Amino acid sequence: MTQAPVALRQVGRQQRGPSGRMKKVLAQIGMTLGTLFLLTCFLTPFAYGVATSLKSPQQISEQGAPWWPASKAMYTYNDKDYDIYRVPMDVGTRELALFKPGRESSVFVDPANPEVG
Repeated sequence: MTQAPVALRQVGRQQRGPSGRMKKVLAQIGMTLGTLFLLTCFLTPFAYGVATSLKSPQQISEQGAPWWPASKAMYTYNDKDYDIYRVPMDVGTRELALFKPGRESSVFVDPANPEVG
């Protein structure tokens, strides 16, 4: 005795995971992010080269210089230019011009109040 094949019906099939449209959107987002990442990796040395070519030789050799072209802050006192540094003090950090450099102590001039010294 052979049995006749029974047709099975799918009743209330539950979807698992994202739908077809959602998969397509996620694939597009992933492809865009991947392309942007590769493009950034590829163009970073070019951007670094352009920024470096615009810097002065002094800025290239200076530690802590910004990556964009910038000139060092200077202050003219008694017809002579002095570099400006951020100096930590008891009341906070102030920008002062280095008047007389020394090994153990230095003399600074306040650009906002040069009469005091």
